[in-house]
Amino acid sequence: MTPVKFENIQALRGVAVLLVVFCHLQVIEQKYSPGATFLPDWLDYAIASVDLFFVISGFVIATVTRGQFQSLSKAGHFVFQRVTRIYPPYWFYSTLVLIIWLYKPEMVNAGQGHQINILASFLIIPQDLLPLVMVGWTLIHEMYFYIVITVMMPIIPERAFPVLLVLWTLIVISGFLYFITNCDGNYSATVRVIFHPLTLDFIGGAAAALLLNSRIRNNDRVIIAIVISIFLCSVIWFNINQSVLKIEGLLRVLLFGIPSLLVVYAAARSEINGTAYFPKSMIKIGDASYSIYLSHVLVLSALGRIWAKMATTGATAHVIMLVVMLLATISVGLLSYRWIEIPILNSIRRWRTR
Repeated sequence: MTPVKFENIQALRGVAVLLVVFCHLQVIEQKYSPGATFLPDWLDYAIASVDLFFVISGFVIATVTRGQFQSLSKAGHFVFQRVTRIYPPYWFYSTLVLIIWLYKPEMVNAGQGHQINILASFLIIPQDLLPLVMVGWTLIHEMYFYIVITVMMPIIPERAFPVLLVLWTLIVISGFLYFITNCDGNYSATVRVIFHPLTLDFIGGAAAALLLNSRIRNNDRVIIAIVISIFLCSVIWFNINQSVLKIEGLLRVLLFGIPSLLVVYAAARSEINGTAYFPKSMIKIGDASYSIYLSHVLVLSALGRIWAKMATTGATAHVIMLVVMLLATISVGLLSYRWIEIPILNSIRRWRTR
């Protein structure tokens, strides 16, 4: 029987959140470092962590909803679990950023003129601006995926779930191609989310879970070889275009989403076969990945400003500061998980079981 929670998948969450941290640490270094930057350009590839997160989400949702279809009460339980998992910790950090914005608006959302849609930020709904918590834009895509699954669960039989994924894929690709061809970017934020190619990462993750539960058996080494091959294609693209950040749309799904899908599948399959790839410490980081994800921009931004005021020079001081920022980010995230996220979730569980 396939387990509901995979330690390898949880560890991959840890890998993904560390990649996100490194990606933003690179940005902070470029913005606040008093001297030359040390972090290499190839860290741009850390943006693939978003695709990995989305694939993992799709995989987990397809796993936990097994046997839950055609039941309105189970669909309600599913959406309650998702909403209470996502919103309360997010509201905590959104409130912190809102306080900062009210006190010093120039410190928030600098890339968009310090403008904020407060209501849309707290509701996690599509908007043209970045939310208060900058990384909250990914949660908008998460909530869209959850809504679709919640609506479909009581309606379709579980055996039709693969058909739903195929139809959803065709709708996303068709809609994306139509709007980028005919609308020149002039369409609403909601439409942009509905037809965004990143949805294909969720769908791919769900498909990986279905494949894992099928009778088809695959060679993990072949999967790893495919991952390496596709990743090398993205390296070639990077060398030609000089910026991996230009990889977007369907090309991004091809070069980042598909390798992420295969990595997730191989990790889960290996665990079923009795192989664990990751140390326990990475699993712990994976457990705290949501808290690290929500808090890391605040921590890095604060330490970046301190770094700029210190005006320290020299390679040793530079490396020490980068290490301090990395360790501080992970530590704050772990503490947040222990003292904020877990107590909130436990309180909700106690309230629900009354």
